[in-house]
Amino acid sequence: MKYLLFLSFSIISISSYSQINKGSVVFGGGSSISNGTVEESASGAVLYSEENSRFLFNPKAAVFISKNLAIGIGVGFENTEFSRTDRSGFNATENRSSTKVDNRFINPFLDFLSKLTEKLQFNQGDECLFGAGEATYNNSSFTSNVKGDINFFEFTIVPGLYYLLSNKTAVTLNYGHFSYSNNTEEVIINSQNGATIEVEDQFTGFNFGFQSFEVGFCFCFFKESRIT
Repeated sequence: MKYLLFLSFSIISISSYSQINKGSVVFGGGSSISNGTVEESASGAVLYSEENSRFLFNPKAAVFISKNLAIGIGVGFENTEFSRTDRSGFNATENRSSTKVDNRFINPFLDFLSKLTEKLQFNQGDECLFGAGEATYNNSSFTSNVKGDINFFEFTIVPGLYYLLSNKTAVTLNYGHFSYSNNTEEVIINSQNGATIEVEDQFTGFNFGFQSFEVGFCFCFFKESRIT
C-alpha cells in the first residue's frame, strides 16, 4: 500500500516533565489519509486491479487526575472504500465490485505514565471504541446497493514513547498494540421482504504491522501547583 498522507496528533504519551499536575488538560487526537492500488498481470494483460482508501478523524481531550494518570474521551469518524475489477474470458469481460463503509464512534481512554528521563517518557494507553456505521456493497454481476448496519466494540492496549520539545508540545511515537474487537453487521439482502443476514466477527491478537506505527504531537495546558 502506498500512503499519500499520514498525520497524527496523538494524545497518547504525555507527561509531567516537572510541569503537569492534577487538573492539567491535554488536547490531541489523530487524523490519517491513505490510498493504495494493487494489480496482477499475465502476458501483458491486467487480470485484476484493486483500489482502497481510508480517512480517519479522531479528536481527543484528557485531564490528569494525578501526575501519572490521565483520563479522557474522543469522538471520531472513519470512511473506508474498496473496489476491485476482475477481467476474464476472450473478450476480457469485467466484473466490478465495491464496498464503502462509514463508521462513527466514541473513544474513552486511560493513559498510564512512567518517567524514563527528564524529557523521555514511557506510556501505556488503554482505549475503548464504541461505534456504529453503515456499509454499501455493489457488484456488477449480481448485487447492487446492498446495505449493512454495523455495530462494533474494540479494546486496545497501546505502548508508546514521547519526547518533550517544549513546555507545551511533545513528539510521540507509538508502534504495535494488543486488541480485542467484536464487530456485528446486519446485512439487508432484500429490501422488499426485509430479508437479512447477520455476520459477527471477533478478533484478539497483536498488530505490529506498518499501519500500527504513528508519529505525532500533543498539546498541553498545564495547571500550576499551589502551595497552601
